[in-house]
Amino acid sequence: NMNGFEFLGKRRADEALATIPVAMLTSRSNDKHRQLATQLGANHYFTKPYIAREFLGTIESLIQN
Repeated sequence: NMNGFEFLGKRRADEALATIPVAMLTSRSNDKHRQLATQLGANHYFTKPYIAREFLGTIESLIQN
């Protein structure tokens, strides 16, 4: 078992997967977790509840780039 932050760290350490964009969706909304996600390489950080239109727009943008 691993949490999303551990998964992101391992993914960014793998050269084959490091450049694939990552958007995190979590219930952890404090600055400490947001900063950790940024340090680990998350491209975007969403907290619950989220606005579906914004979430989908971000995912579409990440896929296109």
